Amino acid sequence: MLYAIPSIIAITIKLLILWKRPFSRPTETQSFLFSDRLLLSLFITLLLLNICEVALFFSIANTPNALALVTGYHVFYIYTLFIILAIALKLVLEVKALPFLLIVASVLATAMIWPQMSIIGTKSIGYSVSRIPGPYYSLVVVGSLSALLLSTGLFAWGALFNAEPAKKIKCKILLACLAPFTVTTFSIAMLMQYGIDINATVVTSFTINILLLGLLYSESKYYIPQIMAAVPGTRYFHSTETLASALFDPNIPLDEAKEIMVLEKTLRALQLTKGNQTEAAKMLGISRPTICRRIKALECYKGLPKPTPQHNEFNQAG
Repeated sequence: MLYAIPSIIAITIKLLILWKRPFSRPTETQSFLFSDRLLLSLFITLLLLNICEVALFFSIANTPNALALVTGYHVFYIYTLFIILAIALKLVLEVKALPFLLIVASVLATAMIWPQMSIIGTKSIGYSVSRIPGPYYSLVVVGSLSALLLSTGLFAWGALFNAEPAKKIKCKILLACLAPFTVTTFSIAMLMQYGIDINATVVTSFTINILLLGLLYSESKYYIPQIMAAVPGTRYFHSTETLASALFDPNIPLDEAKEIMVLEKTLRALQLTKGNQTEAAKMLGISRPTICRRIKALECYKGLPKPTPQHNEFNQAG
């Protein structure tokens, strides 16, 4: 029972996401989840994966139920990895490859389901049930891990080289969220390759759900600044320090503190509108001449570097 706790917690997290009547009055997180086909697909496959995990801890080896659960776990695992790859391709390269990747995943899943191909039976490893690999098991594992490795590489590339600051920040967040899952997955694969009996569900339940929560959290344009405000060297970290000083430093006069807030709000509006002065003025509820004056003040603002053609703060999101 102790080993099933991570899977139970993972299921609980998903149920909490759905808690507040998602179909009648959805929260912001639920709106993202049900409006994005990729996110919803990942959510469903992870939920089914967790259900198989929990059931396996209460199964007895060498039974039809155990074989069905082990096979189902691997099938949902394959689809999960290829959906993650589809998310990475869409974010980094703006390529919608879900239908094609689902076909590839279905081929691997068929090899997993087909009798005596990838799984020839089940065995007890003390606290749970594991698979007995068949002749094609290694090929399926290589195909699945290739999808995970490619996803990690895409997020890393986007985090380093993406020209759009907002996407670059999101790639950094998702790379950090995916890294624990990637490391544990490859470590477990190596251990299994050397014949060590281990049930991967104990660690993957937590690590794969970190990515799901990161995806849901980073979908909001308001959550990304909260995350990046904790990262030294970012625009958000600098703004947070500046606003904190204005609020708590008694040596800063009230008028100066209010001006700091005005300029930081103006900068944020320009970031969200990608430098569109008319849209930024509308967002702040001020006139366009007013925002033009504020932009001139921003260029002299002590807390910010002066914008240059190569580094325009108004078009940066981070």
